[in-house]
Amino acid sequence: MLERVHPARPGWYEKLYATAMDKGMQSYEAEIAQYKSDLFSQLSVAGKNILELGVGTGPNLKYYASADGVNVIGVDPNMYMEEYSRAAATSAGLPSSNFTFRRGVGEALPAEDGSMDAVIGTLVLCSVKDTDMALRGNNSSLQQ
Repeated sequence: MLERVHPARPGWYEKLYATAMDKGMQSYEAEIAQYKSDLFSQLSVAGKNILELGVGTGPNLKYYASADGVNVIGVDPNMYMEEYSRAAATSAGLPSSNFTFRRGVGEALPAEDGSMDAVIGTLVLCSVKDTDMALRGNNSSLQQ
């Protein structure tokens, strides 16, 4: 499903994109930091399983990943986002054993239905080809 929804791009492109997102989104993230802080403060995640769709470089992790016992699966089709999202998880205080990065797309999330307590997605639905499928949760297992 991953290749059908998000066909592979050359590795150099994916790596460049990940680097550009890490550097290029800093001013945006700074501008909306208070909004995200207010929004995520309403989410009770202690001891919960969280899936973040389109985790990218992990800018949201600092808002919820330090809660006790939180487990996060970060999903992104770009394998080069893993390095950045892992660094963000560590910076946010999330133990490496509580963070899993999985390549995936919204149409085929790498998690069983009902296994997550919350799904987070910011700035991601514009890249999802079938938003109805992604939001319904009719997701089959992702083939690795």
